[in-house]
Amino acid sequence: MPADKLLVVYVDGWDRRYLDETRAPFMHEVFTRMPWTKTIAPASVDLLPTILTGTRPDQHGMYGVRLRTPWPRSHLDRAVDLAPDWLTTSIQCALFGIAGEFDLPAVPPRRRRQFHMHRSKVPRSKRGLSVLLELGGRPTCLGVVGEEHSRYIYSTASDPTRSHLKDVGNGDCELEFLQIYAMDLVYRWNYENTRMIEKYSRRVDEFLRRLHEKCLATGVTLVILSDHGYDATEGSVNAARAVDTLRLPRDEYTEFIEITSIRYWFHSERARREITAALAALDHTALHEAAELRQWGVELQGNQYGDLFCFTDPGYVFFPNDFHNALGNLMLGILDPKQRGRLSSPKHRGNHVLHPGTQAAAGFIVVLDDRYRATDSEAALEDIAPTLLSILGRAVPDSMAGRALFV
Repeated sequence: MPADKLLVVYVDGWDRRYLDETRAPFMHEVFTRMPWTKTIAPASVDLLPTILTGTRPDQHGMYGVRLRTPWPRSHLDRAVDLAPDWLTTSIQCALFGIAGEFDLPAVPPRRRRQFHMHRSKVPRSKRGLSVLLELGGRPTCLGVVGEEHSRYIYSTASDPTRSHLKDVGNGDCELEFLQIYAMDLVYRWNYENTRMIEKYSRRVDEFLRRLHEKCLATGVTLVILSDHGYDATEGSVNAARAVDTLRLPRDEYTEFIEITSIRYWFHSERARREITAALAALDHTALHEAAELRQWGVELQGNQYGDLFCFTDPGYVFFPNDFHNALGNLMLGILDPKQRGRLSSPKHRGNHVLHPGTQAAAGFIVVLDDRYRATDSEAALEDIAPTLLSILGRAVPDSMAGRALFV
């Protein structure tokens, strides 16, 4: 029974554990009568590529940053590097606020040149569907359906009913994909503010209730999914300081610091030995060689994405990190009520852990059509793209590793 039209609403970070009668009465009822499956994400923070391509991060290649081969600096590069980091990153953050094209504006230019950036967030939010037809050379479900029959919307709207209800679910294209980023921001910066979480969760829930009614009238099949949840942040770890105190020459190692993980590339045995020892002495962290990530759905080959990974324990974040800039933090805290918590502290209140075995790493996919049944109670995130194509009656490309979850 393939669907003629399909609308997917992807609510980042909407934690299944808290979709109860108070915070999400409509979704609470949906889970009691509609087919749904729990999903487990790989050890990555950029999950949309896995959702759309049906492949693991090591297959589609969108896994944070990859080390570049060094090359000589130009005269302009040398001139820029004379400026202090606080100035160059402030300029980058200002340009990001104006044009939105910078990825990781908080990373100084001298360090940005060390990396190939493999993150989908900025391109997809600014250029939309055109950059999502394939990722890392892998076709996405949007690409399989075709640009002329697909639509993608990225939204940080505080009230999706007001912003999107009239525009989606009209049955004017075969596959619509609406990404709602609001709940991810709310949990990240307001995890213990129960009143705020309830307010925004009820807004999303009410939007989905009304959208479901609309889809029933227009003959559009509605699918709702989330990729992960959040845990409360209990504390932070200053790994940068632990490494800086070693006073190693900067040409002996490269680092990239995310919120809950750091990756290192070693250019000398001394750096490997001393940095590994310093990190091993930190509390609330665990070290992993690239090969060890295989247990969490990331089968890295070689060391292009890192020689050594340091993950925080659930409940902890790295600070400082490469996502923080004082000016950018101030701007976002002022401009977006969902991120107002930045003004009191730049440290995340909730954290998206990278340990698939924890409850916060679980997501869900639900089909709001009781003619379907779930084939399994638990699945991998790469099963979503084949599932969407199967619902549409489309052939699934051989490149997609996943399987259909509903029949």
